[in-house]
Amino acid sequence: AAVGAAWDEVLDDSSAVNWMLCGYNAENNSQLELKGQGEGGMAELISNLTDEILFGGFRCYGVDDRGNTVSRRAKFGFVFYPCPEAPMMRRARAGRAKAQVSQVLRSTHVEFQIEAPDELTEEEVIAKLRHCGGAHQPTSYEF
Repeated sequence: AAVGAAWDEVLDDSSAVNWMLCGYNAENNSQLELKGQGEGGMAELISNLTDEILFGGFRCYGVDDRGNTVSRRAKFGFVFYPCPEAPMMRRARAGRAKAQVSQVLRSTHVEFQIEAPDELTEEEVIAKLRHCGGAHQPTSYEF
């Protein structure tokens, strides 16, 4: 419940919370728990990746500046960090659970599976958002 509520905060445009991370409970490998959330965007999410398997999401904005009109549209990213240091069986189980977690962290535009924190960059996110965005493209993105 806490994980879903934390994601709802990220989805809420009126909330300053713009990222969250969840992972498995140490005692119960099948139960997800909130591991962190904040207002520092994707960069803060990346800085909170630890030596455990984590799932998370962030909000950024596609900005369309057409001179007399500026619109900001929220865009959401899903991140799966299977942590190379985690035991192989736990990583395999997490890979199978990714679909279930993405149902809780719903309504995302792009998805990333990264092996190292430096693999998730603004350039990579922009490229994926532009690829899935169709003909009308924002003029810039805000992270």
